[in-house]
Amino acid sequence: MYEKFFPFASFRLSVQTLKTIFAPFHYPMLHYFNPGHEAAVLNASPYYIPPANVRHMQHDLAFLPAWYAEPGDQVLLPAPLNPAYARLLRQHFPTLPRPVTPTEVSSDTVAPWGISPQAIHYLHTIANQQKIPLQLPTWHDAYRYLNSRTAARDCLERLLGMLPNIDPTLLPHPFEHLDDVQTFVRQSPHAWLAKAPYSSSGRGLLWLPRYGLPEKTIEVLRGILHKQGLVYVERVLDKVVDFSMQFVCDSTGHTRFVGYSHFTTNARGAYTGNYLHSQERIVHFLTSHIEPSLLEEVQQHLITFFNERCAPFYHGPLGVDMLLYRDGGTYRLHPCLEINLRYNMGYLSLMLQRRHLAPEATGTFAIDYHAAPGAATQLHRHLLATHPPHIEDGRIASGYLPLCPVLQHTKYRAYVLVHAKDEFPF
Repeated sequence: MYEKFFPFASFRLSVQTLKTIFAPFHYPMLHYFNPGHEAAVLNASPYYIPPANVRHMQHDLAFLPAWYAEPGDQVLLPAPLNPAYARLLRQHFPTLPRPVTPTEVSSDTVAPWGISPQAIHYLHTIANQQKIPLQLPTWHDAYRYLNSRTAARDCLERLLGMLPNIDPTLLPHPFEHLDDVQTFVRQSPHAWLAKAPYSSSGRGLLWLPRYGLPEKTIEVLRGILHKQGLVYVERVLDKVVDFSMQFVCDSTGHTRFVGYSHFTTNARGAYTGNYLHSQERIVHFLTSHIEPSLLEEVQQHLITFFNERCAPFYHGPLGVDMLLYRDGGTYRLHPCLEINLRYNMGYLSLMLQRRHLAPEATGTFAIDYHAAPGAATQLHRHLLATHPPHIEDGRIASGYLPLCPVLQHTKYRAYVLVHAKDEFPF
């Protein structure tokens, strides 16, 4: 491609050098949705097989990257896109990336949801079978560390050393032995939360009762320690709001801030969805409770951390989950609950709001699960009837829109619901 315009390039400049020079320009990419990424990193095998529920999610939501990818990109699907859904997209969203099956792939650069040995092996297999020169991501040993909660703890520890307004007791406690966890919890008057080192989006969380652990909790902790060798225990906080900062490590080896994400979790801490509203609104709420300078300092320190630890070899989005919590009569910031070194729902929601919602529209993005056959389809049809989508110039102005096809066998559903009136908590 480059030689067409620079016939001398092969003598003086490598292709990678030219890509760096022209980094602001976008090159067509092949996007691949592989959820359950942290478990694949922990397993480390190129032949890893995800659990059944993860395989269901991967199948049902395979088209999800289309909503953050660029026009001209491709999205890898296991089978052709449902014809009725494809017609809806052609009518209202003609610039969305093209869905392709493995036999139709033509983009050369691959962007998986998350980089793991298993994902690289699968994509390499497609390249060999189709005899196409796909440009695959390279696995680095540092990814194993960066995808764990150990990296998030190290990042938080650095922030604590630089920002006196952050409470040092937020730092998680690592334990390798079950007896030590039991002793720690029994001697503490506080409520605690245990987290598996390789987990995300609220999975791998275990709420620890005060003054003693029931047998079921002990068994779960024993399983985490057996599989992962470590468990982190941290304080339960009086949470006000979940949010994240979203960054991108670009091909020049630098990290840039791209925006905030305001997300929701259930009572057990598992991710349920995102609010889709303006950056100004999120910032206004946060800075009405904490100093604007604190957010700016955290952002800059995180950029420095990622420039050192990630950007030299990782190119793509990453998110840092945070929360605002009450501490007595004041509001405080937890600046680093976890790091998601991959595409993530916060980044997706940010792109949805910026690219696909009407300028004044506000809404929610959600993912839900329905075990019973046909249950997702029934709810899908009900919402289409009661909240029909209204789309203006390729942007959702109101109503319900599924982001992936919803069929009789669908278990996982991803959708946007744009409200007719403001229904947000802030």
